[in-house]
Amino acid sequence: MEDTSGDAQAGRRLTGCAIGPVAGVVASYAGTTMLGRAWNDCEIGVNASANFFSLIPVFFGLWLIISVLWILSFGFLGGRSMAAAFVVSVLATLGTYWLMMSAFGAPSGYPVSVAECSPDNAPAWWPDWLPL
Repeated sequence: MEDTSGDAQAGRRLTGCAIGPVAGVVASYAGTTMLGRAWNDCEIGVNASANFFSLIPVFFGLWLIISVLWILSFGFLGGRSMAAAFVVSVLATLGTYWLMMSAFGAPSGYPVSVAECSPDNAPAWWPDWLPL
């Protein structure tokens, strides 16, 4: 039987404070890698090493946003259901990826010379049903 005392609920809520920054680093690395791959596939920017320096602020911005989202979801839902907090956190992370790709993935009007990225500047591996 699950412990529903106030101390147990507070402990589960505080779990987000530990999980959030760690999940934020992992998710930020994955998101930054995805953005870098999209830039590389669509030949956006100068080259991979020059794009790396542009991706550093994106990494830290994603880390901050995703960490806060995980901490908030565990803070609000962790006391009742850890599974619900985890699902909400993962969905929030995926939504953050979509917003990042929409904003930075393939800038509108950027001269893309790769046929697979035309006409909407989306890489070939990006799902067609999810607009950028």
